Amino acid sequence: MPSPTNPINPTQLPEEARRYLAVVQEHDRHPFVMEFFRQVAWLRIGPAADQLTDLFLIEFRDGLNTAFIWQDEHANWGAGPWIKVAHHDADATCQPWQFSLDYFGFARAHDTFAAALGDLIITRPNEYRRGI
Repeated sequence: MPSPTNPINPTQLPEEARRYLAVVQEHDRHPFVMEFFRQVAWLRIGPAADQLTDLFLIEFRDGLNTAFIWQDEHANWGAGPWIKVAHHDADATCQPWQFSLDYFGFARAHDTFAAALGDLIITRPNEYRRGI
């Protein structure tokens, strides 16, 4: 798994991650994307080490609040709630965390990335609003 000290070679980037980056690039002039896009996150999740699944998410960060957008197997886009991270260098899986598989359970399905992005915009915590 890549890390800041061991970055991934772009030629080895999985197809899903490349698709997510392309979607972000299509919207890179949107003020919200320009200010709050953080990364395409690559997580490995599963009940046991031999049952891991790769999960890709588009992460947005505003202070200590982070939120994710993803596309499901039916090509619907979802946006999860804003959650707190432990500190500015932490990711959503650092303790104490608010991130779990439940994160995905209440997201509305959208036909487009832009519609899911709209969910993040209107649900962004008030203490960090800067007029976007």
